Amino acid sequence: MAGPKLNADQKVALRKELKEQVDAGTRQVDILASLGKKYGVSGETIRYYLKHSEAPTPTNGSRGPRHRARKQKKARRTPKTSLLQAIAGLTEKELRRALKAKALLVQYDRLHERERALAQEHRAMRSRTRKLKRQIRRLTS
Repeated sequence: MAGPKLNADQKVALRKELKEQVDAGTRQVDILASLGKKYGVSGETIRYYLKHSEAPTPTNGSRGPRHRARKQKKARRTPKTSLLQAIAGLTEKELRRALKAKALLVQYDRLHERERALAQEHRAMRSRTRKLKRQIRRLTS
């Protein structure tokens, strides 16, 4: 059964109080509990008004928003100057190790691609096997 509806005056007052409490830095849990009791509506209703209000929504504790942060674009190096600066700071031994690592990275990339292709092929084969097994069970039962 649906709870009581808020009239227009209550909605305006609720939005105003929401904005005040969010601006004051009150935790979302406390906002939901206090305003839910005051207006006689569920926390879900208050959460709806909070989500659709103009004020930024507070987070619970130290946890950030649940959505993933957007990936930052990599900063472009200025041509040659930063590469030269990076190489200038290396010893010969470190430079040799870096070149060996670069050669291994190419080999790693090839093997990784092959591994992904084999995994995909394995999933397809497993799916076909399960399908045949179901058909056998259907025919023998």
